[in-house]
Amino acid sequence: MFFTMHLGPFPLIVVVVLALFLPPVVWERLLPDQVEGWTPRFARLAASDWYLTVSLENERLLARLRRGVRYGMLTVAVVSVVFVGLWNIQTTASTTGDTDQEFVPEPLADYGRATMLAQHWNMFAPTPVRADGWYVIPATLANGTVIDLYRGGGTPSYSKPEDVAATYQNQRWRKYLQNLRQQSYTDHRLYYGRYLCREYNRNHDVTVQTFNIEYVKEQTTLAGRERPVENVTLWEHDCFA
Repeated sequence: MFFTMHLGPFPLIVVVVLALFLPPVVWERLLPDQVEGWTPRFARLAASDWYLTVSLENERLLARLRRGVRYGMLTVAVVSVVFVGLWNIQTTASTTGDTDQEFVPEPLADYGRATMLAQHWNMFAPTPVRADGWYVIPATLANGTVIDLYRGGGTPSYSKPEDVAATYQNQRWRKYLQNLRQQSYTDHRLYYGRYLCREYNRNHDVTVQTFNIEYVKEQTTLAGRERPVENVTLWEHDCFA
C-alpha cells in the first residue's frame, strides 16, 4: 500500500496500530529487558498473587473470575460477529436500492456505533470510483496574457498530465481539491479563488484579473475502451470585483 498508493500517512498509521496487536512473545524476543517495565503494577501484583493468600477459597474465586471474564469476552465476540454480518447484509441491501429493509435491530445498531464496528465501505463498494480528473485554471493577466494559474504559469493545457497525483502539492491539497469539485463544497470555491488571487498577485508585478476554475472529468472505463472527457467549469472569479 505504501509503495503503490498515494494515501499520505495512512499506511504508516496502520502499521503502528497493528503493531499493538502483536503477541507478547514478539515483544519478549525484541525487547526482553523492557517488557516487565511496561506491565501495569496491578497486573504484576495479580499475576504474582501478592494480595491473595494461596488457599482453596481464593483459588475458587480466581477460577470464577477467570470463567466470568472468558464468558464475557466470548459474548462480546459473538455479538460483534452477529452485528458485522447483519450490518454487511443491510449495507449491501441499501446499495441495491432496498432501503426499507432493516436487518439490524436498533439496540444492536447502538452497540455497533459505540464500538465503531458500524463501518461503511463506500470507497470500495458497490463499485470503485467511476470518474477522476485534473484541474486547469486559465487566468487572464492585466496585460492580456492567458496562463494556467493552477501550475503557476505557462499556457493552459487540457491534456491529461503524465502523473495526475503529482499535480497536487501534498496529501492535504489533494483532499481539499477533490472535495472542492463536489456540489456540497460550492461555497468554498469563493475562498479558494480569493486565495489564488492573493498568492499570485503578491508575488508578481503583472496581476491576475480573472480566471475560471475548471475540472477535466475523465470517466473510468474498461481497458481498451475510450474514456469520455468533459470540461466542467466549477467557478468564475474576478480578483477585483
